[in-house]
Amino acid sequence: MEQISNKMEINEFKKDIHLFSYAVSEILGNRKLRRIAEQGIGLSQYNLLKLISHKQGQTVGEVSKFLNISYPAATKTVNKLTRLNLVRRSHDPVDRRIIRLELTSEGKRVIDKFEPFHSAYIMKLVNLIPGEMRGVFLEILQNCIKELLKDESLVENICLQCGAYEEVGCVGQEKNVCAYLED
Repeated sequence: MEQISNKMEINEFKKDIHLFSYAVSEILGNRKLRRIAEQGIGLSQYNLLKLISHKQGQTVGEVSKFLNISYPAATKTVNKLTRLNLVRRSHDPVDRRIIRLELTSEGKRVIDKFEPFHSAYIMKLVNLIPGEMRGVFLEILQNCIKELLKDESLVENICLQCGAYEEVGCVGQEKNVCAYLED
């Protein structure tokens, strides 16, 4: 693979990577947050709903790891979602001391309402890439993420919140740096 040696080319990559990451963050994060806020919840609460939709039966401890917040803060988040009838607590059938979290039908409705918005923006971006190049682009993105995660001193015990987007495929777990999945 040919290495970049030209300072101008490096600066161009730095600029474009910054602009791309900022634009994605703004459009898929902040604008999504504003729409979600209309429901009376924040982005981290929405991500928690997404996590529970993929993996019913989370505990508050698991939620605190996922959101990278303290146990009391996670309890507060779950309490709010419970008050809004988006999440339901239930006792574990094997060990009644353990409380499991489940999505309510109202919680599922919130997810179903906002996912088309998120998917539409992703599709808008994907459709800019010619069909035969999409696989290559995806591979490049995945390689970049894996490369970023190589320096464990920079990413020690982080959670990329993959569970809020997909049921499987956590790159943090692959690199053994995901705080959420550690036990």
